[in-house]
Amino acid sequence: MNEVVEMSGSCQCGNIRYHIHSASVLSVACHCNDCRKQSGSAFAVSLVVKSDDAEFSGRLKTWERMTDTGRRNKAWFCADCGNRIYHQDPDAPQVVRIRAGTLDTSQIPEPTVHVFTARKMPWLTFPEYVTLFEGQPDADQLYAALNDAALNPDAAD
Repeated sequence: MNEVVEMSGSCQCGNIRYHIHSASVLSVACHCNDCRKQSGSAFAVSLVVKSDDAEFSGRLKTWERMTDTGRRNKAWFCADCGNRIYHQDPDAPQVVRIRAGTLDTSQIPEPTVHVFTARKMPWLTFPEYVTLFEGQPDADQLYAALNDAALNPDAAD
């Protein structure tokens, strides 16, 4: 049995709080155009966890859109400061993708999965041990990677 990971985070103004209590947390870097725009950086890092393993409190607003791959994406953000907290595919509610930059700690887990690598910056290279997807994996692939992380928590060591 794996050790349970405990993580907490919040929005910039502190009105939204969350807590993760999970045996498997998958750190994923997304290199798509939308994540670059939303993060203001070359990519965005999210923590993929089972929906039942995360608790949120505070007044969250939502915004839903279609991605350029034709999938739905629902963004949850603070109604006061606008900070994005997490995303979820309404057609795959078993997982949430929490923005890693909202963690209370300054230590963000190293991404072991990179998605939309076909759109990455040309100066970026990947370690050999990470899992790469040229586009967006489907929810079942991410869920399988999440379960693999639970079974092999030291795979990247």
